[in-house]
Amino acid sequence: MQKKFIKTQITKNRIRNTVKICMRKSLFYKISIVTLLSLSGQIIVLAIYAILQKYTHLAEINLLKITQLLQQLFVFGIPAIIGVRFLNKNNGISNTDKTNNISIILLAIVFVFVSVPAIDMLLKWNEGLHLPESMRGIEMWIRTQETNATILTEKLLATNTVGGLGINIIIVALSAAVCEELFFRGFLLRSFTEHIDTHIAVWLTAIIFSFIHFQFLGFIPRMVLGAAFGHMAIYGKSLWAPIAAHFTNNAIGVVAFYLSHNKITDIKTENFGTAISVASLVLAIATIYLMRCIHKKNSRDLFA
Repeated sequence: MQKKFIKTQITKNRIRNTVKICMRKSLFYKISIVTLLSLSGQIIVLAIYAILQKYTHLAEINLLKITQLLQQLFVFGIPAIIGVRFLNKNNGISNTDKTNNISIILLAIVFVFVSVPAIDMLLKWNEGLHLPESMRGIEMWIRTQETNATILTEKLLATNTVGGLGINIIIVALSAAVCEELFFRGFLLRSFTEHIDTHIAVWLTAIIFSFIHFQFLGFIPRMVLGAAFGHMAIYGKSLWAPIAAHFTNNAIGVVAFYLSHNKITDIKTENFGTAISVASLVLAIATIYLMRCIHKKNSRDLFA
């Protein structure tokens, strides 16, 4: 009886290990599972929103903020953690060289600041693009969606207190940085690099990252930022650098809106000019290149 039990357990373990190997070999399977988890998360968020709206007396803006936070957790954060833990070859991203990691993180933050004029230049160029006349209806829809998204964002960020600013930074900057980087660079990029060239994987992830925001008038600058975040993950061998950069980028936007909304100061991006924007682009590229040099000098590529 005991021998039969042992044989059964061995068989179960073999089947389980075989399934795990198959799961890890199939890129389509992994992405499908995590996509399903994300969609399920979105349904959960909508259900929670409906319940809170019906049974509580929370103001609409507070409901919006709670929904935004829950969306980051259930649509990006939790599915990514499950994907990294159970579906990818390497469970997590680690870097034993702390000095190297800190250098990459600092450079990532520097990148965000020096790239602001360049990203603004790309944004203006992107906004000026037009679809063919035959696709005018689609373009009108895109621009309407962009306007609605802007109104919603301004409604979400509108506050005249420092406490409100802090909450906005947590929701829009911190939660988005952590959860989205876990999803896109932690799970998706890692999954792609197990099957295709690293740099192709970085740009493919960046395209998906930008597309998933459904704000196409900012598609190109967001894609470029996504690619930069991807290279930070590669060169830093951890998610800390892209998380720091993503957080800094979003926090700059939140703080800038707060200052402008409360008429403390108004940052005019038109003042950058072409020369500053081009210089910004050169500095941004140089910062990424410096990360690459540090990476090549001090460590091997974790994603290889």
